[in-house]
Amino acid sequence: MKILMIVFNLTGKGTYWRAYNFGIELVKRGHKVTLITTSPKSRWGQEQYDQLSLKIIEMPDLLPGPLRSGWDFWNTLNRVYWLKDKQFDIVHAFECRPVVIFPALLAKKKGAKLIIDWADWFGRGGSVEARPNPLVRTIVRPLDTFFEEYYRHYADGHTVINQYLYERATVITPNRPITLIRNGAPSSVPLIPISKARSQLGIPMNNEIIGYVGGIYTEDAHLMAKAFNIINQQKPNVRLLLIGYFNRPIEKWIKTTQNVIRTGLISNKNDLYKYIAACDICWLPMKNSGANIGRWPYKLTDYMAVGRPTISTNIGDMVKFFTQYQIGITTNENPKALAQATIELFSDENKRKYYGQNAHFIAMNELSWKNLTLMMEEFYNHLLTN
Repeated sequence: MKILMIVFNLTGKGTYWRAYNFGIELVKRGHKVTLITTSPKSRWGQEQYDQLSLKIIEMPDLLPGPLRSGWDFWNTLNRVYWLKDKQFDIVHAFECRPVVIFPALLAKKKGAKLIIDWADWFGRGGSVEARPNPLVRTIVRPLDTFFEEYYRHYADGHTVINQYLYERATVITPNRPITLIRNGAPSSVPLIPISKARSQLGIPMNNEIIGYVGGIYTEDAHLMAKAFNIINQQKPNVRLLLIGYFNRPIEKWIKTTQNVIRTGLISNKNDLYKYIAACDICWLPMKNSGANIGRWPYKLTDYMAVGRPTISTNIGDMVKFFTQYQIGITTNENPKALAQATIELFSDENKRKYYGQNAHFIAMNELSWKNLTLMMEEFYNHLLTN
């Protein structure tokens, strides 16, 4: 198959990794795959290169920094122009913002089957409600809602990342095939002992460490801070390790700021895994918001791949998923419940090992990118033959 994958994200950010990993695995299976993404910096020229035989094309965007989020006319025009003399069997659009959906519709017009992926709920009721500026919320809400819902009617099929988005897609397009495919993990992540990881990173051996990877919504950061304050009152030896870019000033809300460790940006995946391996427990503190219900945290499969137990609040698919696979604990979305579950798991080394071993096994097998790509390939074949 000739497959075109289109994301609005900057190279190396967000859903780019979902498309990239599917693309790499599809190439291994003999397909020709092109991934169109947004350049982190370029305003004019396109850049094309191959990674493991996956063709990647970075498109220019006139907007600065975080505004490079799928709305730029110049970016859209470059994608459409690039596509004008090309044909594909499958075009997989990851979300529906203009830089994705308009070139995707052109590819469909030229004969490709159009699949639209839904991995984040952006519109009304979703992550737009988490924007702190009310004016920005008011402007962006109808735009995100329109693009997120209207253009899904043009799809030949849908992929979604969780059960809630599956149900929403079913309501919007009841006569289209839909398949739920979560984010995966690389199939070759080694199990690194905590002592070895800490020794290599220079992290003290005698602390108990809670790990968290990446960014966070403000209300979730407040939940994290309140729970950590409760834990530190009872266990002052516990540290909070913030791995990668953490986007909130959590030190303002934590009483024992000396117990917060930030790694800063991490560009190497092996270093990311090493920091996770240095943790005793990993956290997913999420409030009951549309932004959290309508997503699947990419960091969870990173925690699982390294073989660390996770404590999550009971949002969205988490309760069912954690119960089914026994990878950790879910709690109510309040600081006391999160803190108590964490303290109890710190006191039970056998349970931590049990959850961690289960998590690693599931990540290396059922949730490996290789296995999930087989599901994706089967879905593509179904659409092409029906």
